[in-house]
Amino acid sequence: MRRINSPRARVPVLVALPVVALSVCSIAAIQGCSEASPTAPSPSATILVDPTGAGDYQTIAAAIAAAAGGDTILVAPGTYTGADNRDLDFEGKNIVLRAASARDSTVIDCEGLGRGFHLRSGEGPSAIIEGFIVTGGLAGRGGGAYLQGASPTIRNVAFRGNEATDAGGGMYCGRDPSLRGASPVLTDVVFEANNAGFNGGGLFCDMDSDPQLTDVVFTENEAGSGAGMVCVFADPTLLGVSFIGNVAGFLGGGLYCTASSPALEDVTFLANRARNGGAVALSGSSASIVRSTLVNNEAVDGGGIFCDNLSDPTIRATIIAFNIGPGPVYCVGDDSPDTQRSCIYLNDGGDTPCGTYSHILFEDPLLCDVNEGDLTLCSNSPCLPAGNPWGIRIGAYGEGCGDCDSTLGPAPWRSPR
Repeated sequence: MRRINSPRARVPVLVALPVVALSVCSIAAIQGCSEASPTAPSPSATILVDPTGAGDYQTIAAAIAAAAGGDTILVAPGTYTGADNRDLDFEGKNIVLRAASARDSTVIDCEGLGRGFHLRSGEGPSAIIEGFIVTGGLAGRGGGAYLQGASPTIRNVAFRGNEATDAGGGMYCGRDPSLRGASPVLTDVVFEANNAGFNGGGLFCDMDSDPQLTDVVFTENEAGSGAGMVCVFADPTLLGVSFIGNVAGFLGGGLYCTASSPALEDVTFLANRARNGGAVALSGSSASIVRSTLVNNEAVDGGGIFCDNLSDPTIRATIIAFNIGPGPVYCVGDDSPDTQRSCIYLNDGGDTPCGTYSHILFEDPLLCDVNEGDLTLCSNSPCLPAGNPWGIRIGAYGEGCGDCDSTLGPAPWRSPR
């Protein structure tokens, strides 16, 4: 890998050779050399951004403009502000933009004057954003980032304190003019304290946008619906994702989906609130919810899962416990959820789910410390493989402490919200 110095020069230096060397190819023809042979690809460059002037460029936008596909831009620690450090556009180049140090030390502060990133030229998974805090973003859609038909890889990034007047306070994934959706790969990403005027406080996934989320956390986001995340005609995949303390005014404190088929596995919903669907609200959707934990969420209807408009989720090996609001799984009309081999316990309004259900444990899941947010299982929990007839783990977590008498302990318990 070569390191670049500004100004950038990609044309190699030509050295004059003696006349006898004018036709190297003719001398080496028997070895297959040809004047039409392709040249070797240019090696990737590493570009350093440092606001002190010690690097190649002082602003992120200048480095992106100078970069070519395959290059890596390393951003030195600091807080980056100003027009050349927001509304960052890769211009279709699959480059790597990486913080050179720990995430908390490299901040893109939009100062309420734009968004952090706007990728809109078909960037793919080899376009990488890694290691930043994006804060202070403000836009109609996608306060922190707007991915328009772009599907980059985003790792170890925190979208914190961004706002959208419409949708996607932290990030908006939408179509480009060719009707291609945005399907980024998000790993170890945090959406914290973002706000949307209407939907998707943390993340909004619009038509044909099918992002993959692994180890992503949504916490303390707010919106009209889907305070954590919204999907509309989208089929995202969520693995090891957590929704904690998000608040929606209407539908889906954690997650709201309409006409979508999200796949959830090992997902946590803790202490989220909404009018309908404290944890999850589904409208005309076919969600798959597997090995997940829904605890201490609150709603007027459907403290756990709210179903409307012929939704038919499948719920397997999932804990739905201690939620406030009638219905661990609540149906408005002709919805048909199917719940099997799960644990449903001590939800306000009763523990009978709507739709079809079978092989349900109506007993305390024995969580280690729900008031401290520890949702791992006591060693004598019925949700561990040794504790139930099916030999499976129920819920998002395994064993985390020794034997316990109950989840709630000897003192009276109520939601800490």
